[in-house]
Amino acid sequence: MNRIKSLQLLQAEQTVTRSRFTKNQQQYLNDLIKQTGIISLTKQGNGFVYQVINITALQNHLKKLQPLDESELTADLPQRSRNIGLYKNSKQVNPQHEVYYLLLKAVGDNVYWFNDENNINISEQTIQQGVSSLMIQENDYWQSHHPLVLIENQALFNRLDWLPDNFNGSVIYYGGNINNVLLSWLGNKPRATAFIIFPDYDGVGFNNFLRVRRVITACHFYLIPDWKNKLSLFGNSAIWQDNQVLFNNAVRELNDMNALTNELKDLIRTMQMSGKGLEQESVWLSINESEKIIKSI
Repeated sequence: MNRIKSLQLLQAEQTVTRSRFTKNQQQYLNDLIKQTGIISLTKQGNGFVYQVINITALQNHLKKLQPLDESELTADLPQRSRNIGLYKNSKQVNPQHEVYYLLLKAVGDNVYWFNDENNINISEQTIQQGVSSLMIQENDYWQSHHPLVLIENQALFNRLDWLPDNFNGSVIYYGGNINNVLLSWLGNKPRATAFIIFPDYDGVGFNNFLRVRRVITACHFYLIPDWKNKLSLFGNSAIWQDNQVLFNNAVRELNDMNALTNELKDLIRTMQMSGKGLEQESVWLSINESEKIIKSI
């Protein structure tokens, strides 16, 4: 895109001072001088200017880089289609899709999601289909009068018996890293009565908590029952080491935001002292008293 902008500026003005281009653009234009002779670089006063020598050749060269002009594209084209037309690369500018398909399940009865036009019983859809889905975009009006839990791994989305018996609300599966459209959607307006995120206990997980916490102040981090013993017995040092920098950066910013409860601070200290991370799926593992005694010796 830098190449296209530099050529567009030259096409419009034909003589342009070198200082108006970035270092990368200057390097590209210098290479173009050597390869094609379409433009030149000459000294003028105390500086240098790029000057078009052959405007038709420049226009043809620009056409190869940018097959279509902005004026040739209709306003309703998807962004990635526009990028292909303008830059021959769907991911060149703003590659993010404008919508996101939200996978969610209801736990309990009469869990509804609604907007100005629709009122959907997610509980019924979960019973009938096993899952529900919403097409969301940042500024839509979907919301629920129930709590919302975001989980990182599919195993916990497949089987929801790890939730408290009295939980009545929605569970969203986000898979690895929270999509930017989903994140913007969560932060755009109130979507639920409470927000809980249950990630892996590692750098990626804490970074996802940080990203949600930036847009939702009242976001809670889910702590696995008996997490301290489970971290000691089932914790993994490789998971900790792989994402330690991400973990430290996330914790630092969360601390600056006053977003850490005392128990969450305890979890962080324990992870740092043990050098271990813990995956979500440990939520189903039980620890008997003999194991606790052995670990304490």
